[in-house]
Amino acid sequence: FRLTIPRTLAIIRALMLRVSGQVFSMPTASIEETLRIDPAEVLKVEGREVIRRQQRTIPLVRLADVLRIPPVEQAGTKMSIAVVGFSGHRMGFIVDSFVGEQQIVIKNLGSHLKKVDNVAGVTILGAGEVVPILNVPDLMQNARMLSGGLRPREVKAAEKEAAGPRHVLICEDSFTTRELERSIFEAAGYVVEVAMDGAQGFNKLKEGLHVDAVVTDVQMPNMTGFELTRAIKTDPALDEIPVIIVTSLERDEEKAEGIDAGADAYITKSVFNQDTLLDTVERLIR
Repeated sequence: FRLTIPRTLAIIRALMLRVSGQVFSMPTASIEETLRIDPAEVLKVEGREVIRRQQRTIPLVRLADVLRIPPVEQAGTKMSIAVVGFSGHRMGFIVDSFVGEQQIVIKNLGSHLKKVDNVAGVTILGAGEVVPILNVPDLMQNARMLSGGLRPREVKAAEKEAAGPRHVLICEDSFTTRELERSIFEAAGYVVEVAMDGAQGFNKLKEGLHVDAVVTDVQMPNMTGFELTRAIKTDPALDEIPVIIVTSLERDEEKAEGIDAGADAYITKSVFNQDTLLDTVERLIR
């Protein structure tokens, strides 16, 4: 048996989790906080496990149950919980342990594994270990189904459609690339706003433009993509907007600079693929 993994297209920051002896990765953009709590802090509400955090009630679910893998009994007195926020909902996922946070390279599963429930792709660690990247929208939906709080998938799809189209801001000084990206997103049903450099894009956001994601180049006049990313991520009114860098800069130090600036994903143009761009944006939009 051989699993063929396509070429790399994007980099994100992720938290490594251990569940039933296996390591999984989860994008940090969706994680609100990680907790180590005493089991006595877990409450029962209508038969469901919950915790109280900052005057909020957060339901709990074991990630092993969502992934449908046998749980492993854990020694110790503390519970490890990743609190995830998505589309206005919060869920605490109980895991065995936190392995650590790091930048990871996203590899798609390929057309033969186009849709695997709960999995958005894979990454390969330095020692050669293949680690699944968890699909947060799938996890949240399946977790709420387990806890009895979610309606069927068809209803959720209808609700998403009723909510209207998503909005994306493209910051790109190259006319050809800008129009290519515009056509990709418009064909996928997005409402697209464009800016010819980072400064123009940032001004539009400060003037009240509402978008669900920003897609930006790096090498632009007036304000680079790195500078734009830092400006967005340090502005309390804008810092929750996902920023996806799409650039020809491929050196490791350039990728690291983009992630350190706060980018939620980093995609290189040399191996550009519209499916990866759309999948990455969809995964990051809350």
